[in-house]
Amino acid sequence: MHIAVVLVIALSSVCGQMQMPQNAGQQVAFTNVEPVGGTTKRHFFVFTSSVRNYAIRHDGRSEATPLGARRQTFWLRRGGSPNVKRVYFAEYEGDLLVEYEVSGAQNNWGYILRVDQKTLKVKWAATVSADNLGPGLIDNHELYFSSSNLLSKLDLQSGSYVWQSELQKFFTFSAPTIRGDKVFFHDESDTDRTVEVEKESGRLLKS
Repeated sequence: MHIAVVLVIALSSVCGQMQMPQNAGQQVAFTNVEPVGGTTKRHFFVFTSSVRNYAIRHDGRSEATPLGARRQTFWLRRGGSPNVKRVYFAEYEGDLLVEYEVSGAQNNWGYILRVDQKTLKVKWAATVSADNLGPGLIDNHELYFSSSNLLSKLDLQSGSYVWQSELQKFFTFSAPTIRGDKVFFHDESDTDRTVEVEKESGRLLKS
């Protein structure tokens, strides 16, 4: 089925996956986008920002439709991988942030893109060299996010890493929370397990 037809069919579910633009100083968690089509090879992801409807196909082919205007096509980076596996999104300073995981024959990895929503040009792209990507949290001009054994802080202005902390165990994290000078990463598989790091340095305080 053509992606444009799919986009129209899925509009009813899109309304539940909308996010308003971030205000200065506000903490914003990334929104998880559930795949339409489940685990089939032709699954896709549909969501809406404050200015566009988006549809991302399993192979990275994507369409962005300004509200009330014609759609435009762009591609997500996949690094040779055949499949986009997991997608999260948020808005920052009017731009779209897309956090997504791709799967290959041997392993998984991920990307975080900052996309100008007017031109659909990628301002920067950060590679995540680990799998099981968890939803991120924006705090001012930084992004905190996780993968199975790696915690990271990213500068949203430049797309460069501020710090990365490697874990000895493998986890499945939900969106982190911040209290004072600490960041808390919560294990989805065990509600009593939380990894605690120093906000500025990424130093592990509790794992």
